[in-house]
Amino acid sequence: MKKYRFGFSPMGFFSFLLVMLPNIIWMINPPVNNPVAGNTASNPMIEIVQNVSQYSMIALLTILIHKENKRDRMNKVLLGVILFCLLGYYALWITYYTGIIYPWVLVGLAVLPSLYFLLICIKLKNTVAIIPSIIFGITHVGITCSNFLS
Repeated sequence: MKKYRFGFSPMGFFSFLLVMLPNIIWMINPPVNNPVAGNTASNPMIEIVQNVSQYSMIALLTILIHKENKRDRMNKVLLGVILFCLLGYYALWITYYTGIIYPWVLVGLAVLPSLYFLLICIKLKNTVAIIPSIIFGITHVGITCSNFLS
């Protein structure tokens, strides 16, 4: 923890907001055909693990800042993959809103943000947030697969 300081991370918060934009639109104006609304775990304990890991990850990305901020070539590649995940996520939401609802679309709506958050943790050098990010990804994708790939 010596490599970190507590404070407000605008980059962590902004990264969180970017991926949440479609979810905010979905909450305000859900589509007519909306199977994502029922995407919950059959086991309440799994749902709790997903939610706790998600909130922990968001909190850690927002308040825990790595003291070292060196730029390197890997950051450009990483940023490219992050943007690919984010734009792919937006494209899947557009697909979802147009009524094209295939299982791969629904699973993609779980996989891409999970991967996005993991990569944001790596980009921001927030290794503490990686653990809840991985747990969130596994539970989120697992719940979605169990609900829509049967």
